Amino acid sequence: MENTDIEYVHHSFSPWRGCTEIDAGCRFCFAKRGSDRNPRILGKWGDAGSRVVASPKAWREMRALDRKCGRMGIKQRVLCHWCDPFEDWTGPMIDHVGNRLEYCDQCHKVLWSFDKPCPCAKRFKRMATMHDVRHEYMMMIESCQNLIWLLTTKRPENIRSFWEGYAGFNIALGISVCNTADALKKFDIFRDCMYLAETSWISAEPLIGALDLVEARVLPRYECGTCGAVVTDYSHDSDDVCRTCESTMSFQFDCVDWLVVGGESGGRARSCNPDWIRKIVRDCDRADVPCFVKQLGSNPDGVQVADPKGGNMDEWPKDLRVRQYPESFGDCNDAPTVV
Repeated sequence: MENTDIEYVHHSFSPWRGCTEIDAGCRFCFAKRGSDRNPRILGKWGDAGSRVVASPKAWREMRALDRKCGRMGIKQRVLCHWCDPFEDWTGPMIDHVGNRLEYCDQCHKVLWSFDKPCPCAKRFKRMATMHDVRHEYMMMIESCQNLIWLLTTKRPENIRSFWEGYAGFNIALGISVCNTADALKKFDIFRDCMYLAETSWISAEPLIGALDLVEARVLPRYECGTCGAVVTDYSHDSDDVCRTCESTMSFQFDCVDWLVVGGESGGRARSCNPDWIRKIVRDCDRADVPCFVKQLGSNPDGVQVADPKGGNMDEWPKDLRVRQYPESFGDCNDAPTVV
């Protein structure tokens, strides 16, 4: 029942479709391109757009998938895409024909326009909000323990306020970044909430500039508490003094569990330098962080690719053919691979 061509997951599911661009990585977003062609199903981008909730059938299929995996004794990975699960949207949540969804505060459930009347009194019914749908989504995640749910956001500042004490045992919680400056800004916020879930990760896609994971303080590193200098040499003796101000250096252990990287795809894709990816792979290896190179993108510098997304590993330099998974995923019906 695999329903996606995204290399590092078995399935994809989004509780709703639609979002708003907030950073440089969003400029040529594949989901926005899709929504421009089919806004009735995929939502309309922007603050004045729309958010279209996935059909009840799609929700049922995820629950059925969980039961199937349970019977087979396996786990499979599911990615949330076509939306940002931690977006703070205040507009109406609608179905694919434009009807506003309702919510019953007595039954604690989203009501579709074609549902039978809620058995509760009408006074408990109101217009459904994104918060209502997100809560229903998180409750489904908690009940589907045979699936590993990959959530990624460009809005880490919203995670903690929207988390509401969910267990997170089968969640990989991540942020999406596109270069060093973006990672530095977002990871400073993400660091305080990344431990809410079993696995923390970073999606460096689309990679549109160099990403120094040590400078962005994503990987373990030596830091000077006086001048803020960061040392990228992991052999640096923690008892040594800072070479800038001669203060004592301290080792910082906070680190994500997994990193996925890929160049941009599509007809207007910005170029991706394979050396950017090469440095990420090398830094992850030194820090013992699993790395998954998803694709080189449609426009990789100096590499000829026939695959439209640059996703065929046979076309890559051999040192970039790295596809690893974190230990927290277990076997997950796939063995971690390094080619």
